[in-house]
Formats: sequence, C-alpha cells, structure tokens
Amino acid sequence: MSSQTPLILSRALTAAASANTTDIHFSPGSRPLIRRAGNLEELTEEEVVTTEFVHDILTMMLTKEEQNTLQEKKEISSVYAVEEIRYKIHAYFQEGQVALSLRPVSGSIIPVEKLGIPKYIGEWFGNVFLALLSMVVVPLIFASIVSSLTGVGSNQGVGRLGGRTVLYYLMTSLIAITIGIVM
Repeated sequence: MSSQTPLILSRALTAAASANTTDIHFSPGSRPLIRRAGNLEELTEEEVVTTEFVHDILTMMLTKEEQNTLQEKKEISSVYAVEEIRYKIHAYFQEGQVALSLRPVSGSIIPVEKLGIPKYIGEWFGNVFLALLSMVVVPLIFASIVSSLTGVGSNQGVGRLGGRTVLYYLMTSLIAITIGIVM
C-alpha cells in the first residue's frame, strides 16, 4: 500500500465533509468526485485516481472475505468507520476496473415527526410491531415451558423446576419493583 493513500483519502473525506456532500466517488482515470445537491463535482486539487489507489482503499476498508465477494460478484456494499463517522462503501466493476463510492451514514435515528409522517401512522406501526412481537414471544415461552417440563421426567424434578421458577419470578419482580421505586 502506498504511504500516500491514507493521506489522500483523508483529504478527500475532509473536503467532502466540509462541503456537505452525500457521496464521494473514486474511479480510476478521473479525479475524486463528490455529490453535492445532486450534482457531481470534481475535486480539482486532488490527483487522478489510479487502480492501485482504489485497490489500496479497498484493502484498508474490506475484509478478505468481502474482497473475495467483490471479485466473484463484481460488486459489494459494506460499512467502514473512520473515527466517529461511518461510511457505506459500494465497490463495483466499471469498464473492467474497480470503482468505489463512499456515503456518510448518520449515526442518529431521525424522529418520526422530522420524516414528515403523521404521528398517528408512527404510533400505528409501533403498535403493530409490539403486537407482532407478542405473537412471537408468548408461543415461544409456552413452548419452552412445555418442552422443559416434558424433559424433566420425574415428579421430584418437576417440583425442583417449579421451585426454581417461583424463586426466579420473585427475584426478578423484586428487582423490577426496586428499580421502579428508585427511578
């Protein structure tokens, strides 16, 4: 790997971050491109990207398995973190050479109100999610209890299991009540 690769990459990422862009493109034979407000702009202060440069970036950002997937399927998407910023990597073959685009990924979750979705729709999806979750959890708990009871065998084993279950229930309830009172 060239010693210049991390430096050039860092400069391009910094320029992209300061310009409020959505994507950074590295394609052999052209200068790095940034996408701002839907338009591609060339980073004229940077040198023309080489095949070796793209290869060095991919070696830094992708695991060996991901590099093999790129060679087999001719494209791959992954995530890479630089300091506290995460980037979605999309590497693909273009005219027989590997090209690369990076997109900063926000680490924050956007509230429903900021998405422009009415609040009642967000609440409805939340209620549906909880209903679906309980549809899975209740049968799962029931099946695990029945399975454990049938696997115990003797009445003495069932008694021990019942005693442990009651003790576990009382302890978790006590912890929940204590947290509720303290909070």
